[in-house]
Amino acid sequence: MTAVEPRWLRLRPVVATPAIMSLVAGSFFVSGALLAVLTTLWPGLTVAHAGAIRLVAVSAAASGSAVIMSRRRPAWTYHAFNFLGITLVTALIVLTGGGPAAAGLAALYLYVPLDSFFFLPWQSAIVYQAWGLCALAADGAVFHVLSPIVAVGLGTAEIVAAFVVALLVRAAGAAEIDSTTGLRNRRGYDRELALAIAGVHRNAGPLSVAFLDLDHFKVINDTAGHGAGDRRLRMVAEAWLPLLPEGAVLARQGGDEFAALFPGLSLDEAVEVSESMRATIASRGYTCSGGVAEWEPGLTGSTLMSRADIALYRAKGGGRNRVHCYEGAGSDTDLRRALEAGELLVHYQPTVSLRGPSGFTLTGVEALVRWKHPQRGPVPPDEFIPLAERTGLICDIGRLVLREACAAAISWLPDPAYVAVNVSGAELGESAYLDHVTDALAASGLPPGRLVLEVTETTLGADADVAIDTLQRLRELGIRVAIDDFGVGYSSLSRLTRLPVDILKLDRSFTSELTSVHEPGQPGYRGNARLIAAIASVAEAAGLETIAEGIETEEQAHLLAGFGFTEGQGYLFGRAVPIDQLTTSSPGVALPSSSAVRPAVPFRPAVPRRTRARRQASGERQPIVAPPPTDHSGMPASSRRTHARASAHPRPEH
Repeated sequence: MTAVEPRWLRLRPVVATPAIMSLVAGSFFVSGALLAVLTTLWPGLTVAHAGAIRLVAVSAAASGSAVIMSRRRPAWTYHAFNFLGITLVTALIVLTGGGPAAAGLAALYLYVPLDSFFFLPWQSAIVYQAWGLCALAADGAVFHVLSPIVAVGLGTAEIVAAFVVALLVRAAGAAEIDSTTGLRNRRGYDRELALAIAGVHRNAGPLSVAFLDLDHFKVINDTAGHGAGDRRLRMVAEAWLPLLPEGAVLARQGGDEFAALFPGLSLDEAVEVSESMRATIASRGYTCSGGVAEWEPGLTGSTLMSRADIALYRAKGGGRNRVHCYEGAGSDTDLRRALEAGELLVHYQPTVSLRGPSGFTLTGVEALVRWKHPQRGPVPPDEFIPLAERTGLICDIGRLVLREACAAAISWLPDPAYVAVNVSGAELGESAYLDHVTDALAASGLPPGRLVLEVTETTLGADADVAIDTLQRLRELGIRVAIDDFGVGYSSLSRLTRLPVDILKLDRSFTSELTSVHEPGQPGYRGNARLIAAIASVAEAAGLETIAEGIETEEQAHLLAGFGFTEGQGYLFGRAVPIDQLTTSSPGVALPSSSAVRPAVPFRPAVPRRTRARRQASGERQPIVAPPPTDHSGMPASSRRTHARASAHPRPEH
């Protein structure tokens, strides 16, 4: 396998946008033409063919003006203008007949390194530099219109200028290059995407993007090391670059994720190219998943890439090693039909106590809505929730989730475990929302103290008087209120004491990078440890319970508990699943398999197989979570007390 072509050879400098290239190249032609005309008019200068020089100058000025006005031209035209510029300068020098006029016009050769090394890859720039030096040498040795000292001096100046410009421009562009593959990185890709969208606005052509993610790449890093992973990334880049159409951009977004930009390609054409990229590495024994989306008027770059990411999510969910395209969430009619047809399902993610005496203990669940489309399969919430908010269906969906969550909590969850339901600003603005909540509690028999309503910081903004008043009235009934995703909205700790809030949920962005440092003599933490501890302290002083979202490792759970957080939520404890699958999705959670209601039990997060094997090999003791106390019958005492009343709340038939 040959190495990927070095980035300093393959890529144009980051400043080489079509608009800037047209502006600079055209300006060089116009300024050179003006200098030539001034040379023929300068007092005391003898010019052999003044009329011909002026004619050439006018032609150059007209060409330069056309280049400036066009702003976007095919790539080959820039090469043509470079050769034409060098030829015109040589012709003007020869027409002067020599002398000071020829020496003055020869200074225009300095435009060659400025234009070439500022905008073009190294190979092309070196070719034009050599052509300019040859033309300069010909002026002195062949046409005898320049003295040797002038030719040597200008040639030296050209080489120095080329070297300095090349270094400065490449150094500025290094921040946009991925050091492992030589491709654009996320920053460089985002800039190219913004330029492409601006170009589509002017030319009204198609534009598509793709996300490509290598399947099971983590296994390579874990088993063969990061060096093998880097070699795999370079191999993939080498295999994909020849498949890209002209003008396309391939970038590494980070980790095992690549992004491709396809200016001028429709959705179907971009899918075809992405499929060929997938098939190319599949023939070598590796697989990838891809998601493709096409730009539409009004879309920003981030929204467009989000659509491609949604399509990638579907490809992975469909079995990997495939390419999916973004199809949209459909219309409000489709979403309303799904609501009436029962395609919107409620899943539940567990929340556990981080500081219980018997290990992690289940304290409640969060109700999350999912859409199972009959043809397209699972539709991500990030796709249909914005549609529901725009069309007003979010209120209908909210009532559905509230009713089902209350019924599931009383039938499945142990007392006093709670169920948390997300509430939108539109729902809180309804005058009848308070009645909807009380009706759901009455129909299910769920005590108000076991219901938590989650709202975002934006919902409780400075102009949310109606929402705050509604929540205050709900709290008076015994219902608790949680402020969700804390830290990404207003984030005003001083407002916490003035808001109708009982629980603070820390956004997952704070916990994602939290880890401890184990280097000798350098104890500490990575991530926002100090800020997390400060938030926990302020929340405790305000009398608020705290929940940390996005916990994925046992280390994060223990660190957050040490910082003062009382509860946690994340993939470590279980993903969002139907209520009857909580037992299988979250190892250690003892939830009822029949209609019996059981109390909270110690919860043990899943331990990866590799970790278990390492512990067994090293003789390390496995963590033990004590079971709840039992009586002589072997049944937990609290379970025996509730078993007798289980028939009063039979599980509803589905």
